[in-house]
Order: sequence, then C-alpha cells, then structure tokens
Amino acid sequence: LSENGGHGLGVWGSAGADVNENTIEDNGGYGIFSWSAGEVRGGGNRMRGNGVDLGGNLNGRLRVPLREPSEPEITYPDPDGRYASLQEAIDALLPGGGLSLQAGEYEAGVTLAKEVRLEAEAEGGTVTLRAKSEGVPVLSLVGGAKLDMDGLRLTGGSEGILITADAQANLIHCAVIGNLSGIHVSHSSRVEIADCHISENRQTGIWVGDRAQATIIGSQILENGWQGIGLGGEAQATLIGCTISRNRRDGGIVLWDSVQAILEESEVSANWGYGIALYHPPCFGLAGGFTGRLSGRANTSNGNQRGAVCPAELEFLLTDEGGELDWRE
Repeated sequence: LSENGGHGLGVWGSAGADVNENTIEDNGGYGIFSWSAGEVRGGGNRMRGNGVDLGGNLNGRLRVPLREPSEPEITYPDPDGRYASLQEAIDALLPGGGLSLQAGEYEAGVTLAKEVRLEAEAEGGTVTLRAKSEGVPVLSLVGGAKLDMDGLRLTGGSEGILITADAQANLIHCAVIGNLSGIHVSHSSRVEIADCHISENRQTGIWVGDRAQATIIGSQILENGWQGIGLGGEAQATLIGCTISRNRRDGGIVLWDSVQAILEESEVSANWGYGIALYHPPCFGLAGGFTGRLSGRANTSNGNQRGAVCPAELEFLLTDEGGELDWRE
C-alpha cells in the first residue's frame, strides 16, 4: 500500500478490517485512517514516509515503531544525528519518556500511541511543528496515546492536533495557528487545554464531538473561520476563564446534539455570528438540533454581530448567579 496520493487504507461507516504484516509507505495522506465504528485489528505493519501513519479510531499497535523504544529522555535534534525524523525520535522513547525540542521549525506528521512528553527547551525561542501537508494533522493521537505537551506551536495541517480513539492529552502554553481546524477531539478521547492560543484556523478553533471530554482553561480562541468552539455529539466540556473573540461565520461557541457543557467566567466578544448559541431554531436550522444540558455563570458576551446568546433562555450565562438549561430527552 504505497505511493497513493491519498490514504494507503481508509475505513468508514461501520466497517472493520484485519490489517497485518503490510508495508505501508509514501502515501500522501494517512497510512491507515479509520472513521468507522467497527474495529480495525492487526499489527506488524511497517510504515514510513506517509503524511501521517495512523489517524482516527485506531489502536497504535497496528504500527511497527521505526525504533525500538529504549530512551527515557531525548533532545531533538539529537547532537549526534541519531534520528532522521521527529517520528523516529518519538518512537525511540520509552513509554512515559520525554522529548525536549530546541528552538526551530520541524516537519511533524507524527503518530502518537503511547505515553510521552513533548516540551520546548526552557532557554527560549519558538518551537514550531509543521504538518507535512495541509491534508494531514501536525500530530495524530490514536488509541493508547497519553500526551503531555508544553510550549509548542502547531501549524500547517488539516488539524493542529487530532485526538481520537481513547487517547488523552494535556496541552499547556501551546499555540495552534494556521491549520484547517485547530484541535479536534473525538470518539472517547479526553483533553485538558490550559493557557493556549488557538487562532486563525480556517474552520473551527476547537471541536469536541462524539463521546469525547474536554476541559479548557484560561485560553484564547481567536479569529477562526467557522466558530471558535464547536461542541457536538455526546461530548462533555468545561470552559473556564477563556477569551473567545473575532471568530467568523457561526460565532463564538456553538453547541449541537446531546452535549453537556459548563461555561464560566469567559469573555465572548466581537464574533461575526452569535456569542453563545445552540444549533437549534430560531438560532440555526429548521428543526430541533439540541437535546443536551448547558450550565454556567459570570460570562460576558459583547459586540457579537448576531447577538450575545441564542436562544434568549441562555441569558443566565451572563449573570453572576448563573443557571442551567436542560433539554435532555
């Protein structure tokens, strides 16, 4: 499965697959990608040179690492030139190990499927990870991943970071700028985001869907193309002390489906659409689209072109005492 412009293998709908002992290399998209509810089983697949090796609802055991894990800590670039790529360096880390990146810009397109720590060196200077193309993410977290990331800038991808399957991530002091979408969290994954800057992504700044969970604290979500934050499916999200401003099309925060969310002490301002809205008539759509629960307090929503909140029942979000809207069926 080699040298395709798109993915080596794609799995969709409810399909499953057994994928064993293949060589999957030099595909422009993913080596293997699944957005299926079905299970993709297998292992022993040798993967190299793809836009990203694995993405979506997959287990990291499908892929053979480029290096046998052996190092508790690695500095990248390695002064002895031991690692030809960022993926190779991360593969060489033992589970729970850490990669310290020197200031500079590095090609990423990295699959993460174990517990690792990625951090910028303390001496200063920006560390930028850039996707291999606009069709794949900068970082792809699949089943088994547990990432602690501190101080990195992610740019140039379909997503800055795609968090799927049962992956977990803790992102602090990060910048996710200039991707198609900023941070995409789906399936049963979990993310905590603190003191991050998510801006100028052409679609959504942060999307949380399916059964994923997100906690977003003290972060700036600015100037994204579709909305600052989108919440859908059966996701659960908590936002505290964030600034959501100057996002286009739909506005600041939009909630779909059976989402349960808490919004507190955040500033939502100068968005093109609504400040905070449900994807539900009369705000969006012609039929009911929100059957979830939203609570919160002490938010501000000013200067949004279509209004502070929609529907008007959400005005409690702007009061000190707060309240709750529960439309669960």
